[in-house]
Amino acid sequence: MTPNEKSIVKALVAVAWADGTVERPEEGIIEGLLWAFGASDDDEKEIREFATEKRTVGADAPVADLVQGDRE
Repeated sequence: MTPNEKSIVKALVAVAWADGTVERPEEGIIEGLLWAFGASDDDEKEIREFATEKRTVGADAPVADLVQGDRE
């Protein structure tokens, strides 16, 4: 995964936490993105660990690091 792709997935993890819980369909989307971005085992482990705790956009997800098109 590129750093930008990793930032996208982390931002989406934070969005998944917006209602206070990550549901099964949201987990499936995260898994799909890991596959689509060709995440290494280390990248997958990092993202899965990141997703185990409640996250917020801005504070935990590096949306400022994303290019404008990816933020949209």
